[in-house]
Parts: sequence; structure tokens; C-alpha cells
Amino acid sequence: MTNSTQQPESIVIVGGGTAGWMCAAYLAAKWSKRYRITLIESAQIGTVGVGEGSTPFLKQFFAELGWQESDWMPACDATYKTGIEFSNWSNSKRFKRYFHP
Repeated sequence: MTNSTQQPESIVIVGGGTAGWMCAAYLAAKWSKRYRITLIESAQIGTVGVGEGSTPFLKQFFAELGWQESDWMPACDATYKTGIEFSNWSNSKRFKRYFHP
């Protein structure tokens, strides 16, 4: 930008994966009329694809985008989980285990 009053026209997200694509989806849903949203990801770096989990906030996130579970669950080959346990995630004896329903 050469002029301090000039507004950006596009937003570029560098890096795909869950975080990159969620960021791109959110920005596109909220700001696609104002900005051009672009995501750049490497063809050489694969995705984790296994072991990723979420908390109940994910459902709220997709609802904010106007997406139903039937829109994204099959496409992601996702499964429902009834809870997640975090074991040995702290050095404190008091917090060795945490379970989130």
C-alpha cells in the first residue's frame, strides 16, 4: 500500500490444515463481499488427518457459518465422540487428567 488511507482488498491465509481452512471459511463467510479471501497451502506437506478432535465450540463455530452438521460431517469423514480425555497434560499432580464431555 502506498497510501495510508487505502484499504486492503484481499486477505491471504498461508497454511492449510484444520486451522487454515477454518480461518478461510470464517473469513469468507463474514467478509467475502469486502475482501478477496485466498488460502495457500503446500502440495508437499500432508495433513495430519487423524487424531484431531474438537470441543463443543466447534458446533457453535459451524453454526456461526450457517453450516449444518450434515453439510460438513460426511465431507470430513468425521465421527461423533462423547468426550475427550487429556492424560498427563500437566506436571501438577492435581491436574494429571482432564475429561471434557
